[in-house]
Amino acid sequence: MGIVAFFFKDRPRKHLIDNPDEVNLSFLEIVSTLRQALTSSNALILTIAGGVLYHVALGAAVFEQLWYAQERGFERSEIAQLTGIIGVVAGLAGNLFGGLMSDWWLRTFNQGRPMFLFWLTLLLLPLGIIYRFVEPNTFIFWLGVVIGYFQLGCFYGPTFSTVQELVPPKIRATVVAFYILCLNLIGLTFGSLGGGIFTDILRSFDVIEPYTIMLVTFSLIAGLAIPCYYFGGKIYESDRKRLLEKFNN
Repeated sequence: MGIVAFFFKDRPRKHLIDNPDEVNLSFLEIVSTLRQALTSSNALILTIAGGVLYHVALGAAVFEQLWYAQERGFERSEIAQLTGIIGVVAGLAGNLFGGLMSDWWLRTFNQGRPMFLFWLTLLLLPLGIIYRFVEPNTFIFWLGVVIGYFQLGCFYGPTFSTVQELVPPKIRATVVAFYILCLNLIGLTFGSLGGGIFTDILRSFDVIEPYTIMLVTFSLIAGLAIPCYYFGGKIYESDRKRLLEKFNN
């Protein structure tokens, strides 16, 4: 795939044709523009914060296979294969659903895509908590597993589109890279490292199901993304208009 991509012709971007001086920005100019973009759009900051909080739970999810085996009684190789298949199918379905529905939401309600993520997370979070406590191999249990992968797939299209729409074209790649850095360095690191430490603490107090309690706790932490998406969606349009007016001038 990489070799094939090498032969693709890079289509010139309009803003670079109109403003050729923007091609060779220095590192300090890029950092300065990034800072200005972040400080001029609260919707952008809230979207990034929501994504980081969401990835806290995703980081903690590295312990899910141990949860399946040690606290829900599944055989390791069997559940790994089964959840892998579910992840592929439900994740792809979520990607399509998240992209199509967030576009529809933006056109229909004139609200930013973060508002779509607000409703999606608000409605699905209770199931993400409940299925941790039900008996395995029940309908609610497997529905929770499927919805978890489905929701993960729904996340990426709307959030990355929002980040790109709230910054000037000349630094979109930089802001996306900054966003990915935050997701991994803060969200995933805190989730995986914090999840492991918290589980060890629970074990030291002889908690019966430490992985269950840890995963639920970190899901609730990720739930703090809900107000971020709500307020980000509310002010998305005004921030977007201000950006367009500034860029056109």
